[in-house]
Order: sequence, then C-alpha cells, then structure tokens
Amino acid sequence: MSNLRIILAQTEQHYVAARHFVMPYEQHSCSLMHKIIAREKSLYLIAQDNRLCGLFFLSQGGTLLPCLPHRSKDLAQFLQKFFQDKYIVCINGKAEYVTFLNKLLTDTDDHELCDTRFYYLMEHEYSVKSSLQQPYTMEECSVSKSDALFPLHFSYLLEEVKSPISQPDPVEERQVLKCILKSQYAIAVLKSGIPVSKAQTNAIGEHYVQIGGVYTQKQNRRQGFAGMLVSEIASWASKQGKKAVLFVNKYNTQAMHAYQNAGFTAVDNYIISYFV
Repeated sequence: MSNLRIILAQTEQHYVAARHFVMPYEQHSCSLMHKIIAREKSLYLIAQDNRLCGLFFLSQGGTLLPCLPHRSKDLAQFLQKFFQDKYIVCINGKAEYVTFLNKLLTDTDDHELCDTRFYYLMEHEYSVKSSLQQPYTMEECSVSKSDALFPLHFSYLLEEVKSPISQPDPVEERQVLKCILKSQYAIAVLKSGIPVSKAQTNAIGEHYVQIGGVYTQKQNRRQGFAGMLVSEIASWASKQGKKAVLFVNKYNTQAMHAYQNAGFTAVDNYIISYFV
C-alpha cells in the first residue's frame, strides 16, 4: 500500500493525464470528464508505481465523483484513511465505484450513510421523430428564460434531487439555473408561451453529454414531452459528434419507458448515495 499516493491536480500535465485515463470510462463518468475539461480544482489523481489507477473529484460542498476501475483491498484501506477527515455529503457514479466507497466510508465512524438511490444509466441508440401540436411548442432556452423556467427547475429539485438532510435554497438555485442556461444546452416545451416541461445537459464531455433536469408539470404529464426533449438533446449532441446518456431511477418505470421510447437503452447501473 505504500506505493499508492494521491496527487491534487494542479498542472496542465495532470489534467491531460486525467483526461486520457477517464476517456475509456466516460460513458459513466461524463460529469467527471466535464470537470477535467473545465480544469476545475479539487480533482485528485490516484497513482501506483507512477501510473494512474484512479481519480476522483471532491467539491467543497462534499460531492464526490469517482472513477475507480482498479479497486483493491489496498486501495480501500488507502482511501479510507484519506477520506477520514473529509467532508462528504454525496457520492455520484457507477454502481461498483459507489458501493466500494460506501463500504470503506461506513466501516469507520467518520461517515454515516443515510440514503442510497439506484438508477439505470441509459445511452441513446437511435432517433425517434415526434412532433408537437398547438398550443405546444419547443424551444432552446437562454438565460433570459431563467425566471420562466425556475418553477420547473425548483419543482424538479424538490421531487427528484432533494437529499434527506437538506432543502434546496430558492435564492441559490436561481443562480444555479442561470449558470446552467449560460453553459449548457437547455430546451423546454411551452404551452401558449409558458414552460411546462424542460430538460438540459448537465455535463458536456469529450465524447458524451449527460442529460438531466428532466421535469414536466404534473398536469401536463403523459403526453410524451420528456421523451421528445431528451430525443431532441440527443440529436443536438450527435451534431456535436457526441452520444447522449442519462440516468433514471430504477423504480420510475414511467420515465424509463419514456426514455426507451425515445431511443435510449439501459447500459449500466448507477448509484447516488447521501451521507449525514
């Protein structure tokens, strides 16, 4: 275990090495690749015998995004010690990675797991053509639409994202939404000019984009809007030379069927875990 070490990415060489390492696993690590491309801080490389064997991003807010294809008992003991005094609220990623981290974190008294959510990772395989009928229209959304989109954005957080130990803050989330609309591709279905359904990219990687934030008003559901939106984003991604992925709660059969009908296929298992 003594030849394992963790390196905080600080140089261009570190980020280039991280990019090459994650590329074969980008399908389930698109958010992590997005962080690497953006040269964000808090990226950690795991080296063994002067070769990368894993990496992870740990935000100041406690979100952990791992890429750990080479797991071992030695690595578990090493990371257990590293994370002992680290602030971790959420782990988000491929099921095997998150299960591995959940166990090593909860084997000590330093971290308490309070919720684990299970998802399918789905990848877009084929395009499906569909059209909207008046009074419904679809349009790309810029930051000028942030006020109109905010009710959908906040309802999505309350229903799909909210952790067991915290509530989303409306003031903070308005700024988050503006950042999304500035940096990501977002679209919405509008009824007489008012947004009733929306979706966006959450991460844009090297060869993949990750779709998220899919939400439809309750009174406008079961009309195929979610499928239309993710299909449209997948077409946009294809024009950029990228494939689209998304994850869906394993117990949300309605959403899963909507994505399947839009040309998405389940390819992997995904977990989001929350800690006290």
